[in-house]
Amino acid sequence: MAPRIHDLGYSPGIHPPGPTNSILDVPGVHISQLTIPTTTSSNSKSPNSTACKGLTLISPRPPQSYHAPCAASTFTFNGNGELTGSRQISDWGFINTPIAFTNSLSLGTVFDGIWDWILEQQDSKNWSGRDRSRNYGTPAVGETADWLVNCDVKASRVGRQDVARCFQNLRSGADGGLVKEG
Repeated sequence: MAPRIHDLGYSPGIHPPGPTNSILDVPGVHISQLTIPTTTSSNSKSPNSTACKGLTLISPRPPQSYHAPCAASTFTFNGNGELTGSRQISDWGFINTPIAFTNSLSLGTVFDGIWDWILEQQDSKNWSGRDRSRNYGTPAVGETADWLVNCDVKASRVGRQDVARCFQNLRSGADGGLVKEG
């Protein structure tokens, strides 16, 4: 495994890293990742190399408490990516939905998949229309372009069933939920 930035002597931020040096050192945070091979990469030197599509899902709170506000902010690095819900985060200063990262063509599908999950959670709690409106939040879904590595961009789309599977696999640090980076 490649060294992490902390292993190279740089420690970003003002706080020391946690025991696993990962996002899961933060109590209550849950994460899940799904990586699916798609097609042979158009940018690979190896004919056996495959490009992948994927999804990373982060729940800042335990899944059953996803709607509890969590302090949040946004930062625009280059202005060429989309992050749904970013205006709401900037305005409110918190987030009350899961956060996802995927490829460009999957942004809408992942957004819809998060809404499917949120509505299922609300139904299971028998929330009224008033409860739903008081706990409203726009899901945050960030994207990155994978057009160079995925020669068949249609095959690189993540489906709503993939989002549902990712939600089923949410794990915290206490659950041994560490996932590989990348």
